[in-house]
Amino acid sequence: MESIVQLRLIAQMSVTLAGFAGVVVSFQYLQAVKVTRGDALGLVMMVNISLVNAFFALLPLILSNFAIKEESTIWAICSMVSAINYSIFFYYIQGQLKLVQVRRAFTKVIFKLFFCSGILAIIINIINAVYYRDYALYFIILVLPLIYTAYLFMRLVSRPLWKAIRRQEKDIS
Repeated sequence: MESIVQLRLIAQMSVTLAGFAGVVVSFQYLQAVKVTRGDALGLVMMVNISLVNAFFALLPLILSNFAIKEESTIWAICSMVSAINYSIFFYYIQGQLKLVQVRRAFTKVIFKLFFCSGILAIIINIINAVYYRDYALYFIILVLPLIYTAYLFMRLVSRPLWKAIRRQEKDIS
């Protein structure tokens, strides 16, 4: 498999993002910062998406060690399992978001983009499993979660910083 290096890189990046998120959160909440349900959901989404993405990056390697030598079969199996996973996670996040109040219009747009890309990922995975059985489509579905988690990590790091700046500006006024 020529794609092994790319899959390993995606797995490493995914685990690294999850690990750094844990470190950042540990330091942030040592300071007794008020935690909202939205913050907790964002962190849970980030860690879950990262670790599950690492699993799906390694799944083709696992399958290739179990006498499945035809690459198209590996991509089909991985895509179908990924579609099932996306469907379950989509349902879970929808239920969790009902408990979160989203006030900012920008955040609402981001969540809608996440949902649209989640639906698109399910469709692409099913199409890949049934028709194409190609690495390229599977690879795209592995890159999307990296984009999500990078955004969530950026938010995790920058949001408390901006809150502290607003508090300082308010205290000066």
